[in-house]
Order: sequence, then structure tokens, then C-alpha cells
Amino acid sequence: MRRAMKLFSVLFAVLAVLSFSSCSGAKEQVRDDDYKFGDEKDMGGLGSKMVTAEGLAEVREAGLADAYDRAEEAAKTKAIEKALGIIIDARILGSSGVILEENIYAKKQGYIRKSEIVSKNEKDGIAYVTVKAEVGMQKLKDDVMALDILQHRMNMPKTIIIIDEKIAGKQSSQNISYSVIADKFTEKKFTIISPSEISKEYKNKMKQLYGSVDGDENVFVSIAAGIGLDVNADVVIAGTAYAGEAKKLKGTEGTAFLSSQGNIHLKVINVGDGRIIASKFQRSSGAHVESDEAGLSACKRGAELAGDALIDQVLKAWEDILNNGNLITLYVSGLSLTEEVKFEKLLKAYYREVKEVYGKQKKSGKSVFSVKFLGTPRDLAKALVTKSTFPYKVDVTKYDFGEVTIKAERKK
Repeated sequence: MRRAMKLFSVLFAVLAVLSFSSCSGAKEQVRDDDYKFGDEKDMGGLGSKMVTAEGLAEVREAGLADAYDRAEEAAKTKAIEKALGIIIDARILGSSGVILEENIYAKKQGYIRKSEIVSKNEKDGIAYVTVKAEVGMQKLKDDVMALDILQHRMNMPKTIIIIDEKIAGKQSSQNISYSVIADKFTEKKFTIISPSEISKEYKNKMKQLYGSVDGDENVFVSIAAGIGLDVNADVVIAGTAYAGEAKKLKGTEGTAFLSSQGNIHLKVINVGDGRIIASKFQRSSGAHVESDEAGLSACKRGAELAGDALIDQVLKAWEDILNNGNLITLYVSGLSLTEEVKFEKLLKAYYREVKEVYGKQKKSGKSVFSVKFLGTPRDLAKALVTKSTFPYKVDVTKYDFGEVTIKAERKK
């Protein structure tokens, strides 16, 4: 059945090309491989994209040739990821319930129209292969599994929103700013976690959190990211929405209208690495015959403007995170200088989620690495202790936002 469907697809594509050539008066049939990104010939709208990517693999008993083959396959996989603009995460299950490792990666040759090895070399037991590949974008985009990944990784991060709303110095019972921001992010398919999920420990820190929105950024990030870890959120939106006392608006003498001025200040924390990925300070005004309603109107208007700005910033930041990962500091004890160099290289060889590793200085007897990782510190900690093929035995002693501390020992 699959072969019949594949044959039908090929025949349909050929007929479509012939039809297109006939309509345009062309005498020669145009091959699918000729379509380029942005070409007029690109009937699908996306065409193909040339991508250069590097793969690496540890040299095993099978020898260098085997390592080069594995490194080349890793490079092709990275070329697909790079072309699509997202990371294909083998931990996520597609709608069919089949692990992506058995689907997207197994079909990589169907996405790559042609490829060539640009360079290959071996150093310190690691084989490196750089590949230049032409990736068929339309086929990749149309793949249901790829779209599932895109929705999962881009549109459904778990988010908690915490806003201190006050009208004329008094706590607002409606918290309309929260409702507006929550609605806007829900529309973008962010999963909203209720503030009621916050533990008592962090509820006691709320006053300190709100007080640091315009003050000590380190305090603000520490508490906000801590709340994110507390409720298992990927994103924390926190800040204040304060509206002043409603007063008569100049020029409205003789009417019942009152005006209130509001200030909205919100920041968005990426829990994965404790970074502020979006921030907006918005002034606003509102008018109503009731003083409290005038203040609420000011907060609502300000939240609407701030929400739109935050979403734009957050989506851009998430795109960068999906492509390049969170920057996590990894502290490793138990490594000699020689092992330190090898450990750095093997992280990239064994973990697809690791985009880059930068060795840093020793600190308190520990080797320090900056790791660009597609996931949270918890994800990195879990990956390090669960991958049985990784040549090091790893014990995790601590993980927090932006940091993971482990003890590593080469397996015998």
C-alpha cells in the first residue's frame, strides 16, 4: 500500500510539472531538483534550501570509516533541523504515538535532495564531517510530524502570569490586567498555569517580587525563575499594573467623566536559563463615571498594548531558543585536564539537544562549561544520567535555573 501511494505521489508530481511546463510554453520538463528557495519555478511555495551542517561521532571498535559514516548521518540530521528552523526533539511523541526517532530521522533521505561532504577529519578520537545538503522544504513542512513538533515546541510552552494590580493604591479585586494578558497568550496556544499552583514558600515572596520589578533585577529573576521551577512552567510573566486615583479630565467640566492614568510594567522570564526574554513598560489612561472603573479601564488598555508587544518579543526569543538552545552553565567535578577536553567534545557527539559547548575556567575544583542546550537545566540533568551509551557515569548533585552541577567518571 505504501509503495502504491508513493508511486501515485510521484506520478502526480510528474503530471503537475508537465502541466506547468505546458501552460508556460516550456519545451523541457523541469526536474524537482531544479527548484530553489524563492525560484519562480517553485510551485509549492517553499522549494529547497542549501544548508551546511557539521556532525561528529566517537571512533569506536568498528574503526574510523564507521565513525565518518555516523558523523555524516548526524550532519544530515542537523541540516534538516537547521532548514526547518526548529529542533526535532526525539523525546516528543507525534500524534501517531510513534517516537520521532523512528520517523523523521529515518526518513531523512526523503527530505535531503542531494548532499556532498565538504570536509572530514579526526581528532582526539572524534570524527568530524561537514555536509552541504539541499533540503526539500515543502516536503519537510508538509510532514505531519514536523508540524506537530512546531506546535508543541513553539506554541504550547507552559506559562504562569503573576501581576500585582492596584487602583488608587488599593488591591484590585478584578485583576483585569491578568485576564487580558492570559487571553492574549492563550490565543497563541500557550498553556496557562493558575497562580493558585504556587507553593506557600513562593507566595510569601510575592511582595519582594513586585518590589523588584523596577529595582534589583537579580532579585526579580531569582524569585520569578524560582516560581517557574516551583510550578513546572517554561515562561513566567510577572510585573505590576498600577492606576492612579481618578480625577476630572481637563475639558470635561460639567460632565460625570473621571480619568485615571495607569502604568503597566511586565517582564518575561525564560525559566530554562533564567533570562529576561521580553519586557514592556506601558503608560495608559482610562475614563469612566466611576473612579474604580476608570482605573480598571486604564489597566485594561495598558495590558492590551503591553500584551501585544510581549508576545512579539517572546515568540522571537523562543525561535532563537529553539534554534540555538538555552545557555546553561554546567559544573563538572572529577575531570582531569585531558578528560575535560574529551568530555566537552563528547557532549555534542552523544546529545542531539546540545548545540554548542564552550569550555571555561576551573572554579572551586570544578570544570565549567557553557552549554547551548535545547531544553531546561532539568532536561540536561536527566539526559546526562539516563543515556546509557554516554562514556561517563554521571551523578547530578544540583540543578537550578541556568545551572547544572554533576560529578562525572569515565566508565571502565
